[in-house]
Amino acid sequence: MTTAGAPEAAALTVGALISVERRLGTAAELAGELATSLHRREADLAEIWVQTRKISHADEPRPYLHHAVDLAALTERGLQTSADVGDELLVYLDLARKDLLFGSETIAESASLAEAAGMSAPELGDLPHRVGHLGRIIQSATGGAERVSAHLEAAEQAVGELARRPSFAVSEDGEKALRLPLSSMSATLT
Repeated sequence: MTTAGAPEAAALTVGALISVERRLGTAAELAGELATSLHRREADLAEIWVQTRKISHADEPRPYLHHAVDLAALTERGLQTSADVGDELLVYLDLARKDLLFGSETIAESASLAEAAGMSAPELGDLPHRVGHLGRIIQSATGGAERVSAHLEAAEQAVGELARRPSFAVSEDGEKALRLPLSSMSATLT
């Protein structure tokens, strides 16, 4: 390895860190989009709950039942869209992690090249600290995104069951609805 390689390795390091920051910026935008979507889904789930209360107290429950099932179908699609955003978020975080790993390797290479040439590498300065900090950010964000994805999957499954097979039974005389437990659905996003 030659001393001419040290500036090249440093340039690669800077390029990798710039890529990490760009990917984290995109991930942050996706996280904001996901948060907005989650608030909408929570409102949808609350409205489904309101409809279930109306079904159990209504003289004519069928309109409320149909509305709840229709709303569940819309909510299921919304949850799938949210899950897709969560998946995209995880992809960007993984790409940032890989870029950061590359940056970390080029920092080590730059330091090694500078040392072999008998030079110090002041341009590296706080880069190892910065890489460590970015690594912790990526790790934390990935853990949070994975937890959200798991909750979305559970919510989508619960709402999907309602959308495909209502969790309600209307009595044979059609006058009274019996509400079956929805605890699995109401607890999924909390």
